Amino acid sequence: MNLVITPLLIFGITGIPGLGIQGAAYAALISYLIAAIIGYVILKKRNLTNSIFKYKFKKDISFETLKIGLPISLNGVAFSMIYVFVSRFIADYGTTGLAAVGISHRSESIAYQITMGFSLAATILVGQNIGAGKADRAEKLAWKTLE
Repeated sequence: MNLVITPLLIFGITGIPGLGIQGAAYAALISYLIAAIIGYVILKKRNLTNSIFKYKFKKDISFETLKIGLPISLNGVAFSMIYVFVSRFIADYGTTGLAAVGISHRSESIAYQITMGFSLAATILVGQNIGAGKADRAEKLAWKTLE
C-alpha cells in the first residue's frame, strides 16, 4: 500500500499537486493507519480483542523475562543509535558521505538480521528442549545452528 501511495503523494495525483517529502510522510501514516484498522478488524472477527485482559502479570516471571531480554534489546538499540552519532561526524563530508553511511548501514543490517534470526531460532529450540527435560538434545541443537 505504501509502495503505491508514496509516489502518488510525492509527485502528485491528477489535479492535486505533489507534496514532496511531506507526501512520503503522509503516505506512510495513511498506510500504517489502514494496516492498523485492517488488523483490528481481523482480530475482532476472530474474537481476539478482549483476550489480552485475561492475562495476569506475575512479578517474578516479568522480572526474569526482563533480565533475559534486556541485554539483547540494548544491543539492538546500540546498533541503531551508533549511526546517529556517526552521522554527526560524517555530515561534515556532505551528502556523499551520508549516502555512503546509509548504504553501509543497510548492508550491515542485512547480515545483522540474518544472524539475529539464527540466534532467536537457537534460543527457542534450546529453551523448548530444556523445558521438556532434554538437555542433551538442547545442546546438540545449539551446536547445529552454528553449522
